[in-house]
Amino acid sequence: MVATYQKIADHLVQIQELTDEISTAIYGADVNRMYRISSPHASLEAFLFEKVNNTSDNVSLYTIVYHAHRYRIVAVKNNWIDIELL
Repeated sequence: MVATYQKIADHLVQIQELTDEISTAIYGADVNRMYRISSPHASLEAFLFEKVNNTSDNVSLYTIVYHAHRYRIVAVKNNWIDIELL
């Protein structure tokens, strides 16, 4: 199956590595392939948060591209988004 993606928008984000013990306990070994991102005024978080429980337009249909690598969205909170390298 070939997936095609459509670019929706560019967002400025702040990248943070997940290194705390809580994130390690939650994500285990996958934490090495993950980042936590946040956008100014939480604009990206607000856009994705409404898609968390939506069945037809779910957050699982979206990816984040950062430095030419594609990341899947793992968790969306009010102030951050956790992403994992595909």
